[in-house]
Amino acid sequence: MCVLLELPSALARYAGGKKSLTVSGDTVHALVAALFQDYPQLRIRMLDKNNQLYPYLILIKNNLRLSPQDLGNIPLKDGDTLEVMTLAGGG
Repeated sequence: MCVLLELPSALARYAGGKKSLTVSGDTVHALVAALFQDYPQLRIRMLDKNNQLYPYLILIKNNLRLSPQDLGNIPLKDGDTLEVMTLAGGG
């Protein structure tokens, strides 16, 4: 499955400066594994020591926010878009 992955600027620099990548994977987990194989520096910036997505990052598949607890088995198909977004803090 070829999926368009969109990264925020803060992470794109660890993917060769690319904000949009075409990555293969039939699930979100498989896609992320392929992404980290090609761009290992992204792993330490996206996952904590327990291999969980940092709480300030969210994944959006085709304009729908994904629950961090369900990321492993969410299926993907050709033409899907997966976007990584950073949450803004403030007060």
